[in-house]
Parts: sequence; C-alpha cells; structure tokens
Amino acid sequence: MNNIVAFLQSLIKISEQEITQLISIADFKQYPKEAVIFKPGIVCNEVFLMTQGLVRCHYLLGDKEVNLRLLGDNRQ
Repeated sequence: MNNIVAFLQSLIKISEQEITQLISIADFKQYPKEAVIFKPGIVCNEVFLMTQGLVRCHYLLGDKEVNLRLLGDNRQ
C-alpha cells in the first residue's frame, strides 16, 4: 500500500484522512497471466491501479483482436 500512497502523493496533495479512507476501501487483487480483468459488456465501476506487471487492452472486431495499448508498471 505504501507504494500506492507514494505514487498518489507524487501526483496530488492527499491528506492523512484521505489516505486512511483510501486504505479502508481499497481491494488488492492479483491476476494470473492471461486473466481477463474487465469482461466485455459489463460496466466497470472500479478504478484499476496496476503496481506490477503488464496489461494488454484490446477489443474484438468480428473474430479479430484489435490491440489498443500495452500498459506496464512504473519500475525502471
């Protein structure tokens, strides 16, 4: 959780109270390789913050997958 808080603090001013609230509602998940995180046709009501790994965003056009982007973690 500390790396998420540090990342947010590098972007915005966030109070200790807001950090506490974030921690109380955050749900940390790990996904196996090739897992589908967001399913087609389902409205997403969540915020996704990736801390490690690589995610491919794509959609189906007929029977072909069209890649939109690859998202990687912020490790250097």
